[in-house]
Amino acid sequence: SGDLEAGDLVTFAIVVENSGGSTGGAFDVVIEDTIPTGFQIPDGVNQLNQTGFNLQVTDGTGSALSFTNLTGSDADIPDGLFDGGIQLDDDNTNDLGALAAQSDTSGENLAIITFDLEVTDDAPFLGLSSLVNTATISSYTNVEGGTNFVGNVDTEGNSDTASAGVANPTVTKSIVATSEAHTDEDDPREVAIGEIVRYRLIASLPEGVSTNLILRDNLPDGLTFLNDGTARVGFVSDSSGISSDSGSVTGNDIVGDETDLSTIASAAITGTLGDASISDNDTTNSDTYVSGGDVYFKLGNVTNSERDTNDEFVIVEFNALVDNDTIDENDDGDTRGNTATFLAENTSGTLIELATSTAATLEIVEPAISDVAKTVNRTVGTEGNPLDAGDTLTYTITFSNTGNADAFEVNLSDTLPDELDNLSNITTTIFDDATPTANDVTSSFTITPTSTSSTNGVTDDSDASAADNFDILIDQLPVGYSVQVTYTADVVGDIAPDTVFDNDATVTYTSLPGTGTPTGTGGNDTGSTTPGGTGASNGERDGSGNGNDPVGVNDFFDTNDTPATVTIDSVDAVKSIVATSETHTIEDGDGTTNDNDSMTGRRRVTIGEIVRYRLAIEVPEGEITDLIIQENLPDGHTFLNDGTAQVAFVSSTGDGTDATGLSSSLGSVGT
Repeated sequence: SGDLEAGDLVTFAIVVENSGGSTGGAFDVVIEDTIPTGFQIPDGVNQLNQTGFNLQVTDGTGSALSFTNLTGSDADIPDGLFDGGIQLDDDNTNDLGALAAQSDTSGENLAIITFDLEVTDDAPFLGLSSLVNTATISSYTNVEGGTNFVGNVDTEGNSDTASAGVANPTVTKSIVATSEAHTDEDDPREVAIGEIVRYRLIASLPEGVSTNLILRDNLPDGLTFLNDGTARVGFVSDSSGISSDSGSVTGNDIVGDETDLSTIASAAITGTLGDASISDNDTTNSDTYVSGGDVYFKLGNVTNSERDTNDEFVIVEFNALVDNDTIDENDDGDTRGNTATFLAENTSGTLIELATSTAATLEIVEPAISDVAKTVNRTVGTEGNPLDAGDTLTYTITFSNTGNADAFEVNLSDTLPDELDNLSNITTTIFDDATPTANDVTSSFTITPTSTSSTNGVTDDSDASAADNFDILIDQLPVGYSVQVTYTADVVGDIAPDTVFDNDATVTYTSLPGTGTPTGTGGNDTGSTTPGGTGASNGERDGSGNGNDPVGVNDFFDTNDTPATVTIDSVDAVKSIVATSETHTIEDGDGTTNDNDSMTGRRRVTIGEIVRYRLAIEVPEGEITDLIIQENLPDGHTFLNDGTAQVAFVSSTGDGTDATGLSSSLGSVGT
């Protein structure tokens, strides 16, 4: 027999055969049996309302054999078969034993003993796969009062066993819901950092009484139980046959059996688990739940009083958080297998594990923006001409979500350097592929010049009047989408020549919308809301690790690897000879050549002659602080400080007299 439950009756049969040839048969035959753990003498509370074990003793022909109950030593067990044994009565009048000599046909050399035992209430919860009953012949001989053959002639012993399989509890674990709609319901189930997972434990409950029943959830590192009152319990049976003696457990009755489990909705499981019935260990009422810490659902002594052919169940649902901490840090592609175990006390009061589920597996998915790039091009000003003050530059920033989950609160931040102002012409374009050559889907998003986020939209939070602050906020960037942002800025008017300045852009993002979808909205039917704020160990992952050493878990940020570098044009100087004092020297050349092997370009002068030089300084647009022009006269030349040195400013603006585009802070310098 298999899958026995409490109250089931099992009929055992013991067959004793005399295979000896003694003409008088077998005398003083004593048979003993045991009541194994998991069985009891029927007490009337069973399928047949039977009381007593219905002992029958016959020979092979079906005729009753008389017997005597021998006195035992256990006051709790009636004398006879199970304590002391029974002795088959011999025919002393005719000097014949109770069992005749061996015969293949008569049946009178056989004793057939049958009896019934009842499965105890706790049998299914003792950790036994089968209940073993042992029968033993403790005495027989060939003459009345003769030497006991057992242990003397029969030295091998004479016993046999019969096993009856007992139903054991089982437990399964599954995922019934998560808090975020953007993660896929694949196998394994995908979850984001900070997401809430609702698990369901289903324990089959054989008929009987499980003492101190505990369902332990074996949470892996990376998950933490949410002790927020959302755990629920339900009892599934045909007729409200399951009950708990724990005052902390209020289980609701759900009519059904194994055929209904897949259709039971979470909303139908409304039984409550008080503080005393949930703990972080099996002995005390402690509620310190950490990443990877197991949770114990203590259901008390649970009775399944039904006596039918189908199965009954206990269902527990609860929530766990996908952590954002450093304990076996959750990263993209990590899997988290999660099992549950059914525990109950055995007859000695020891808590034993009776069943463990297969794993319900999660896969961690993360967004990834790691390709931020920034370029700069000249917009106003002729290419090839000097780059200087007032020129307009166009910046282009691109990035894409190449991860396995949507990115949220995508914040493109760009702090313009002091060398730029007049930020304008901000344009954001979103593409439905990872390259800016895909379809332009910007119209599917909302771009508004306000700091208030819009649903699934882009918020331009830049203040064009502030010149040095630039932010673009995108509420949600789906997997595979890319962004291109362009804007213009002008080089400031007081820029100095040879100035070099860089400009970087940084993108930060998070793993959840807002700080997590609130329960009851957006498809979150778990009953819980992500408890922590952005970047917290019990919240969503963000980019707040930017600039930290070490970065930590909040590594959702990226900056362009190659800076957008701008170099302002240099000051250039050209020196030439414009005149000499003597007419007899040849006036060929302006003195600009440095070729010692050629006379071309050289101006020939004689001793004592005066040479007038011109220094033409090309000045980029902007401002030069403390401009000094140094004339490097060679040996053999002396500067004439006679008031003949002159300076002039030349620009394309002015009234024909004054070059108004150039000025000096020194009043003595003419224009």
